[in-house]
Amino acid sequence: MRNHLISALGLDRAKGFLLRYGWDCGNNFSNHLRRKDAYHTLTLKELFIAGSHMHGITADLGISVKELHIDPVTKDYYSEGYWKHSQEAEHHIATFGLSSDPVCFTLIGFAGGYVSNHLGRKVIFKEVECEGKGDPHCHWIAKPVLGLGRRNRKRAALL
Repeated sequence: MRNHLISALGLDRAKGFLLRYGWDCGNNFSNHLRRKDAYHTLTLKELFIAGSHMHGITADLGISVKELHIDPVTKDYYSEGYWKHSQEAEHHIATFGLSSDPVCFTLIGFAGGYVSNHLGRKVIFKEVECEGKGDPHCHWIAKPVLGLGRRNRKRAALL
C-alpha cells in the first residue's frame, strides 16, 4: 500500500496520510485498553511501557525505551528510544532505496496517538535516526507540543 500511496500522492502527501493513519490506530488502541478492567489499576508509566511492548508485538519490531519521564499531575512528558528491524523502513528501502529523511511514518503516528490519548495532551514523536536512511536503528524522541516543563526545556532545545 505504501508504494501505491507514494506513487499516487507523492511522498509528502503520503507521509501525511500514513502519520494520520498511525495516529488513529494508536488512539484507537488506547481507547480499547481503557475498556479493560485492569486499565484503572495501572499508572501512566505502566500504560506507556505496556503500550511500547504491544507496539513492538503488533508492528513486529524491537523496541527499547531509553528514557521515560512522566509527571501525572502536570502531564509533563519526555521519552526517547529505539526501534530495530522496522518493516516500514525495510519496505521503503526495498521499493524506493535509501531515503534522505526518516520514513517510519505509521510508527511515529501510532506512538503519538497512543501516548497522547493516555496523557490527555498532544505528544509528538520524531525520528532523529532511521534505518530507512541507512542508520543502524530508528531513534525517536517524544515530547508534548506545548507547555514543556522545566526539566524538558533543555532537551526540547536540542530538537
